[in-house]
Amino acid sequence: MEPIVITLKHPIEIGDEKVEKLTIKRRATAKDLRCMDQEKGEIAKSAALLARLAEVPVSWVDQMDAADFTVAAEVVGSFLS
Repeated sequence: MEPIVITLKHPIEIGDEKVEKLTIKRRATAKDLRCMDQEKGEIAKSAALLARLAEVPVSWVDQMDAADFTVAAEVVGSFLS
């Protein structure tokens, strides 16, 4: 799979760095789905999966604007069908 780059409409600040793009680096595996089971709530599950596939801390995902998160979650969700 080619990485999927999502340009954030509302960049996040990580320390002194401005993060303007999130790169989904791979498709989900069964192990990723099992990790989602540890989370409570659908949003938390989506955030955990997004963080794993983009290889960023979930704290980064937590800072994303809701519109940017929704777009990224839809991309990740498309891997499940």
